[in-house]
Amino acid sequence: MKKAKILSIFLTFIFLFKVLPHYSTYALTSPDTSAASVYIVEASSGEALLKKNENKRVEPSCISKVMTVLLALEACDRGEIALSDIVTASYTSHNDLTPDCRTQNIVPSESMPLEDLLYCAIVASANEACNIIGEHVSDGDIFAFVDLMNQRASDLGCTDTHFENAHGLPVDGQYTTAKDIYIIAREAMKHPIFAEICSTTSKELAVTNLSDTRYITTTNYLISLNHSSYYYAYAYGIKSGGTDSDGYSIVSTASKNGLELYSVVAGVPNTVQEDGSEIINVYGETKALYEWIFSNYSYRDIISTDDLICEVEVRFSSGKDSVVLCPGESLTMLLPSDISLDDFETEVTVYDAAEDGSIKAPIEKGEVLGEISLSFNGENYGTVPLVALTAVNVSAIDNFMGYISSILSSKYFKLILAAIAILVVTYIVLAINYNIKRRKKRVTPGYKGNRRR
Repeated sequence: MKKAKILSIFLTFIFLFKVLPHYSTYALTSPDTSAASVYIVEASSGEALLKKNENKRVEPSCISKVMTVLLALEACDRGEIALSDIVTASYTSHNDLTPDCRTQNIVPSESMPLEDLLYCAIVASANEACNIIGEHVSDGDIFAFVDLMNQRASDLGCTDTHFENAHGLPVDGQYTTAKDIYIIAREAMKHPIFAEICSTTSKELAVTNLSDTRYITTTNYLISLNHSSYYYAYAYGIKSGGTDSDGYSIVSTASKNGLELYSVVAGVPNTVQEDGSEIINVYGETKALYEWIFSNYSYRDIISTDDLICEVEVRFSSGKDSVVLCPGESLTMLLPSDISLDDFETEVTVYDAAEDGSIKAPIEKGEVLGEISLSFNGENYGTVPLVALTAVNVSAIDNFMGYISSILSSKYFKLILAAIAILVVTYIVLAINYNIKRRKKRVTPGYKGNRRR
């Protein structure tokens, strides 16, 4: 396909494709945070907007429970178990718990639906619930379940995560990273029931064979109205946790002004006040980071089908001698506030154009006639098709004359003419030579001709 490239003098908008990763050298100053690591991602594209030591090892703590519940839901999807299963707590389900750890007092021989156990694990952060879930998934073998946790983390692309238990209580050899936490949480959020569970702030659980009704409330204060100083109205889910030694962490999501984010803020120390109470700083820092991104990033209309990109001359047309090209689709992209669209270079390519840039009629309205591309520092960022704004009819006379002209000017026609000319010249030369020879025979001395006897 022949193409001609022309600079659009009518260009008012530009196309941007996956711009954000290329702007890591540009210039918004990231906010201060005491977190050991941070990883905040735009949900639809998966592009990181804010990173700090995202591959640094941190203690997974209670966020391990996200993987535990994910494996249970995936086993449900495969038909191996069901949310309605009545699960009985084993006598080994408390073996690796510490006396002061968080539980829902689910005792051995107590039976409850698997779905209620999932709520206990995520909403109330009950550690024994995770062991009961793990044993149910792996036929009573909690060690096999932990192996499944590690295998699933590897399968998801987690590059630096290792679990030693199903609940996240601190133990040697257990670690993860902010980036890996995001990967696991995002996979879990693909399950509607998980999204519902992790967004739940309180729930009443049915009586069991050994317990009256349980009332559980979330340990994620970012979504709890009962903790107004930590509450963030734009957030929902997912899981918080932490230790005094390694700091507190939270993986969450938030949505504001049409922008949806995943956030992992890990390893934030608490502040101990004079009265001995503690401020859990991870919530305030998470809110501050969310607000910084919401204030400094926005979706912009990059290019619209209403934009007039360029005007191209049309040959052999009837009634009009040009056509306006416009984008064949509208595009909106997320951009940081300090990026100017004027920093990009644009180039228009017109398909099947003559050397003078013109194209040939007829043209249908909406017909793809070219493309517009965007580049920055010599790197191409993508293209979008350009279509005809209006139809252009062909002039029968002009088209016929153009057809004749194109035939006469084509190289094949010229070759044919040249061949004919060579044949004519050759014929003339041969004819001349033939006539010359005949004349010579007639004037040769002693030539008598044929005689009859």
